[in-house]
Amino acid sequence: MSSTASDNVVVLNKTSAVRACPQGSLQPAEFARFVILSAPLRGLELVLKPKRGQLRWYFGSGKGADFTVTDGTLHPSHLIIERIGDEWLVSCHKDCWGFFVNEEPVETAVIDSGDRLRVGRHELVFVAGQVTEELSEEDAHSSWWSRWFHRAS
Repeated sequence: MSSTASDNVVVLNKTSAVRACPQGSLQPAEFARFVILSAPLRGLELVLKPKRGQLRWYFGSGKGADFTVTDGTLHPSHLIIERIGDEWLVSCHKDCWGFFVNEEPVETAVIDSGDRLRVGRHELVFVAGQVTEELSEEDAHSSWWSRWFHRAS
């Protein structure tokens, strides 16, 4: 990541500049988040702030998603974002056509800070949070079982 002469931070992949977003959006904050890089939502932050021990968030076009974007290229709950310990797992709904992480087509991926996701016509970058709360053994166990059940169904 490098600064430009303007007030933007340029997000770099391994070979070239991808998009510009507001300065400070890619700096670590209290909670992990996605920053949207594509217009018309460029600069919007999707903060993964847990509510009552929440470990899973949904991104899609449906009203039930945690992060809703009205867009025909998205399934109502297109992405499932899960925190498992210190890792972040992103997977697509079983009825979806997948997504891209750093230009690689995937259906499930563990992501790190700085990874770029392309979902439908939207491009996002993941920014890890500074604070990671310890998960209880019960939370980790229930997350594992729910992932197993979700994949099996």
